[in-house]
Amino acid sequence: MREHTVVRPASQRSDKPCQSASSRQFTVLRGRLSSYRDDNCMTPSPTETGNQSEQKVQRLLAGEGIKAELGWVAHAFGLTIQLDLVDIKNKNVYEVKPGPLFHISERTTTGLDQAIIQAALIGKSIRLENRRTGKAVTKFQVRRVTWISLAVEGKIEFGPKAAERLSALGIISRRIG
Repeated sequence: MREHTVVRPASQRSDKPCQSASSRQFTVLRGRLSSYRDDNCMTPSPTETGNQSEQKVQRLLAGEGIKAELGWVAHAFGLTIQLDLVDIKNKNVYEVKPGPLFHISERTTTGLDQAIIQAALIGKSIRLENRRTGKAVTKFQVRRVTWISLAVEGKIEFGPKAAERLSALGIISRRIG
């Protein structure tokens, strides 16, 4: 039997605590095909937060005259690399990081490995594919990679070590928000 999740109005919710995002992800990984959100919790998952942040940065960049598109992946080095935003005309890639990023750790998804892979794209001719539109670009040469720290609840900025590591890789760090 398929389970359906119903989001109830606040007046009808119980005092049961929300299930954490990591618990929801674990539930999905255990075989559930649809996203799970319990009846009482309206906190966005990390994926939803990331998507909202990317859309917000896309709007802010558009206000600066930059047409950055969502949904791109790069095919390079035998890998498929998800890219948050790509400005096809100016050949720039933007990586959005919600909130402050003080450390770049080798063991996290905001890790040094992600920065190294993106930095390796600079100056290389790669193939891009947009998974939202189906559009493809062959022989796209990345001119610049910029990591953007987007303010979340007033918290913003790359810490000095993170900014130094990104800079050493040829990645620009920027704050928006």
